[in-house]
Amino acid sequence: MTKNLITLSIVLLASLMLSSGPTLGQTPGPPPGQAGQPGPGPKPRCPELFKILDTNHDGKVTLDEFKAAHHMRDAEQTFKAMDTQGKGYLTQEDLCGKGKIHPGQ
Repeated sequence: MTKNLITLSIVLLASLMLSSGPTLGQTPGPPPGQAGQPGPGPKPRCPELFKILDTNHDGKVTLDEFKAAHHMRDAEQTFKAMDTQGKGYLTQEDLCGKGKIHPGQ
């Protein structure tokens, strides 16, 4: 069960990192090396991804917020696997806590 949860977390965060585009405070720029301008900044870390998912900024990611950020067929199943306590929402600890992956670190 833990191995499946970790695998699902990796898939979720990887898909977010690949599909998120510019992140908090970043604007798209030219590709690196063109006209001396840097490209978009580094990919966001897990706490930053949580802030992106938590669209109403209440400290919780609901199933609706999770689905809105993912265009995965199994988004609901992934959400439920991560919501190990059955609260109906995910906290930053659920996504980024001890033993979870931390992209960008």
